[in-house]
Amino acid sequence: NTHTHTRTQTIKPNRTNALFKKMVFRRLVIICSSAAAAALATMEARQSTPSLMSRNPLYQVSEDERPNSVVVVGGGLVGVTTAYYLARAGFQVQVLEKRKNVCDTTTVGDAGALRLVSSETFARPSSVFAALRSLLGLPALRDVPGEEENDYVNFDRACLRDSQFASWAWTFVKKSFSSGRAERDLAMRRLIYASHGLFLSLIEEEKMAVPVTQGSLEIYRNHQSLMTALENARVRSIEHKIPFEVLQPDELYAAHPYLRNSSLPTEALSGAIYYPKDVSVDSTLFVKEMERICREKYNVQFHYNTTMKNVVVEEDRVVGVQTHQKHCCRPEFENADGSASARLFTADAYVFCVGAQASSEEMPPSLSLPVYPVKSYSMTAPTLASALKYKPTSLLLDNERRVYYTPLSESLRASSVAEFSPHPEPTQEIVSSLYQVASKTLPLAAQWEKSQMWRGVRPVSADGLPIVSRTPLQNAFLNAGHGSGAFRTALGSGYAISSILSGSGHTTRGVPLAPLHMERF
Repeated sequence: NTHTHTRTQTIKPNRTNALFKKMVFRRLVIICSSAAAAALATMEARQSTPSLMSRNPLYQVSEDERPNSVVVVGGGLVGVTTAYYLARAGFQVQVLEKRKNVCDTTTVGDAGALRLVSSETFARPSSVFAALRSLLGLPALRDVPGEEENDYVNFDRACLRDSQFASWAWTFVKKSFSSGRAERDLAMRRLIYASHGLFLSLIEEEKMAVPVTQGSLEIYRNHQSLMTALENARVRSIEHKIPFEVLQPDELYAAHPYLRNSSLPTEALSGAIYYPKDVSVDSTLFVKEMERICREKYNVQFHYNTTMKNVVVEEDRVVGVQTHQKHCCRPEFENADGSASARLFTADAYVFCVGAQASSEEMPPSLSLPVYPVKSYSMTAPTLASALKYKPTSLLLDNERRVYYTPLSESLRASSVAEFSPHPEPTQEIVSSLYQVASKTLPLAAQWEKSQMWRGVRPVSADGLPIVSRTPLQNAFLNAGHGSGAFRTALGSGYAISSILSGSGHTTRGVPLAPLHMERF
């Protein structure tokens, strides 16, 4: 592996000047961004519209428009959950997936974490500061006490040469400094809460054979970081009824003895916060079980190795999705030589849960979205029965190292930063850094030398909220733009789509439809 070093280091006296320069740089960035924010606010005021949270337009179809059959394009996590709730609502559903199976790419290495505390949208000033430092090759500020930034995200400098990124970034900056951030955070919070409740109901009602891990533990080395997180936890507890427990170092090791066998000595940790309501699961097993339930219980038809070529539009309606198929399960759609054959899928309505692979040639202009591909990284290492005492018993977040550890039945998954890049290939520096951090932090918990690396690509919207919406095409709908946090929002957005198609008056479980509509861009 390429030699890398972790970004977080112990603060030493001889680094005072370097830290001071970092803090000065940040203050300069704040001053410049404040001027930009004022200009953006003025522009927004001139083009202001009523609050999306207070408006009540007809985002759901009327009873006369309610379709009977639906084609869902995309068989990943979002597509399968959408198909499930549509089928439960009584629709005849077909799913088109270009791969040979569900969750064959992006969902395979997902952390599978559904955390109630992760409810802020990506578009916020701290994300802009982090993006600037990353694009300019400047060091992070996480080793400066109190300077908490969004360092889960890296930006490849190649983005600066990408015209698609330039358009996305301009919208991202405007949204980050706009006055609608509180509304977006509220919409994200309601979406996550809905997903959490739906997840628990789904596991129980469908008797899903998927092990669920309860709780999440955030560990902190830096005392100031812990105090900041603790204050945020107290606010959430009061405003949103999210329970938490504070653990001092001695209490932490007593409650989670596996940490004694890590590279984290007692004096290295300032403490931890435990959230008992958070859950995590093997994302691959979850989606495959969802697909089985859809097929066996709700008669959903899945068409694999089926790639969308283009969307056929007449006037203001979709009349079909043109595809080509190879080695299809139905031989009547294959050529004699086994090569790909064309097929037009038709239905009353169409829901596009497409990922970053969808090109402008495949999607009509009226369905174009301000999204950009973001890469997520993880590594999954096998665990031995003799090493269970070294394995985390709940979802573990190493705050300073910015790594999630998800305990699976026979393995341990370490998930790291998200990266914006026009190139689909994994960045070796991130891969190497993740391996070094995981193998040094929990060396005995898993066989890291046998780990399988994963890189998945998901499109993220310019404001961090998924796009769950009707479109200018009367029978076309969108459920896309979830980004790397798709697992925490997929169930809620899938349920919302079924409510939109079911007609006005149907419950959305508290998910506001207006802030998720594509018109916000």
